[in-house]
Amino acid sequence: MATEWGPVADWVGASVTFLGFVGAIAALRVQRKSVDVQLEQHNEAKLVKERAERSRREAAAAEALKKKEKDARAVKITTSAERPKDPPGSRYAYKPRFSLKCRLEFPLGTEYTDVEFRHPDKPSGFYVAQDTIPAPNFSVGGRGGNRFLWEAQGDYWPHGSETEAPTWVAKRTSVTFTDAAGARWLLDGTGTLAEVKRD
Repeated sequence: MATEWGPVADWVGASVTFLGFVGAIAALRVQRKSVDVQLEQHNEAKLVKERAERSRREAAAAEALKKKEKDARAVKITTSAERPKDPPGSRYAYKPRFSLKCRLEFPLGTEYTDVEFRHPDKPSGFYVAQDTIPAPNFSVGGRGGNRFLWEAQGDYWPHGSETEAPTWVAKRTSVTFTDAAGARWLLDGTGTLAEVKRD
């Protein structure tokens, strides 16, 4: 039995239709790849924009915090614990006393309230040489009265090596205060500043 293939025009039409179908599938694949590339580019652009916006918000928050901390950062607290050294070319006749000092300084012209300056308890065998710190919850502002000092002296350091004394004093010294904007701050003897959250 012989198979009839039909007229050539039908075969050509079927071949063209088949090739058109294959071409359409190839075009869809190319178009899909193009859409995927565009989608990836869009997502990358969106991510870059989100990162830039996040960076802008973080910079604005850092600037706002810097502005908020400006008055608080102007407050200075310093501590020291040392025995005076011999002057160059000479020697003390007697060993000088070991001295602990806690200094607090506020900038002039800025108001601070509810100031509480904490210093270490006087070590055993020491006496208070100077204490210009007012009672707790004092205020500072306007002119004058912006520097405070607590100093204790003794012949022998009772808490181990004299080289460890500066750290001992710094850990036990701090000040809390409220700035003109109403924010409450804690500044410790190491210079670390933190806002105190109110209940």
